[in-house]
Amino acid sequence: GDGICDEPHEYRGFGRFGCIEDCGVYLNTTSITIRLRDVVGWSYQAIGWDISAVRDSSLLFDGFQFKYNIWSETMREYIFEEDVYNLTVDTEVPDGELTLHVYQTTLASKRVDAEEFASFLIDPASVPPRESGISDFTYGVPQEFMATSAL
Repeated sequence: GDGICDEPHEYRGFGRFGCIEDCGVYLNTTSITIRLRDVVGWSYQAIGWDISAVRDSSLLFDGFQFKYNIWSETMREYIFEEDVYNLTVDTEVPDGELTLHVYQTTLASKRVDAEEFASFLIDPASVPPRESGISDFTYGVPQEFMATSAL
């Protein structure tokens, strides 16, 4: 806050971005609401098919946790400083291309045992081991794909 807008390191501010004191307020923003729904509970209204009537559908989402954040191409950063787990959020975002990143924070593979895999003709020994040092997001977890299929 020295009164001089030192570009490119400082720029018009918005939320936690930029420097409002030196460069003023970034005006090209839009108010949005993010409203996440439980796919099982919302299925009939959304797609006309009640997923909750399917065998063991409660296993699909019971106890699972998800978080999300919004990537802003304009700011070249995530909008929220920390990932969000609220089902509904009202927020201001800068105009431009936005991408909602939603990810699961609990493992389905911990909920499925070897017998369940076997019932889908999946040999648990054929699942490749997790490589160390690589994040879930980068590498993916093959067991998750198969566990979700088994559920």
